[in-house]
Amino acid sequence: MLRIFPAAAGSGMRYGDVVARIIERMMRTDPTIVGITGLDQSRKATITTIGELTRVGLPMVATTLSADTLDDHSPLYYQVSPQNRREAEVAAAYAGHLADEGRLKGRRVRVVYSADPTDEYSRNLRDDAVASFSGAHFDVEEQAYTPSPSSDVTASGQRGARSVGEHACHYEGLVFFAGRSEDFETILNAANDTCGSSPPVFLGGDDVARLGADPSRRGNYPRIPYEFLDFTLGSSSCEGPSDLYGTMKKLFPEECEQVENTSLDGHAALAFDAVNLYLKAVGRLQDTAPRMPISAPAVWQALSRIHGDAALDGESGRIDFGGVVDQQIPLDKLISIQRVEGTKRPAQVGFCGRWGSLRQSAWCPEPETGTTRSR
Repeated sequence: MLRIFPAAAGSGMRYGDVVARIIERMMRTDPTIVGITGLDQSRKATITTIGELTRVGLPMVATTLSADTLDDHSPLYYQVSPQNRREAEVAAAYAGHLADEGRLKGRRVRVVYSADPTDEYSRNLRDDAVASFSGAHFDVEEQAYTPSPSSDVTASGQRGARSVGEHACHYEGLVFFAGRSEDFETILNAANDTCGSSPPVFLGGDDVARLGADPSRRGNYPRIPYEFLDFTLGSSSCEGPSDLYGTMKKLFPEECEQVENTSLDGHAALAFDAVNLYLKAVGRLQDTAPRMPISAPAVWQALSRIHGDAALDGESGRIDFGGVVDQQIPLDKLISIQRVEGTKRPAQVGFCGRWGSLRQSAWCPEPETGTTRSR
């Protein structure tokens, strides 16, 4: 039997350390607690939470987190999503493809990121994007914005998100957005009001998938088509060959009419895969050592052995930890490009990584082959 306890750590994981201490007290009377999944947004509070859970001794399988250095903070930490480093490589490779096809007027990129000092995700994705686009022979400029609806330039010289959108009009390269979806909406709104028939080419990081999955919001900017990186293949349905959505159809059929949209942000698929990693780890323990008590340390060891023939063919792509002790990130994980035009549902225009027998796009970067340590 599997039991899952929902634990609310608050906005931006601000109470994650408190939750970790509550779980520690629960473990004194319940030895069946063997791991944590979830964790939301790559922020300083998330890193603090990872530290507390490590002290408690619980393995973690994060779902949507992607900042490069999270696995540095704990040997007990795993994730099912790709890292920002890989995301930036895919973005740069796709931008090179656009340039080669003449869909960019210049081999230039403007990397837009949040000036919020607590947002590890945006800062890290900016750094990775600058490195990857530079390596792909793009002229790179960086532009910070203050995460607020103001269009004024702040005292520190940083623009508000609306001003960034206005400033993007007539830009002849790619605007790569490395911030949060709510700020991207502000930028799109300003560009929609200002740019007229000369919209820039926007490519958003994976956080923009939250916008793409919301049909009431994503079509509010009809004059500004945009693309975003997604940790799934794209829209799913309850009628396809899916364990997740096939089960949903049996248990919660009323939810199926929402799936073609809600599946786009990847949260359900990534969470489903994270839980299935635990089930696979426990199953392997029961097969190889049936008398061994199922404990947090035993499950942690079993997670590291999920690779090769034992890899998980998940809803969000293949999850393979490579068989290396310190490989805590899945190799060559799926990343797709989704395009939004007006009120239409996002459409996939390519993908990189491993998903079943499908072949990735020809423009993709080289596959990942093992642990990369460039901290």
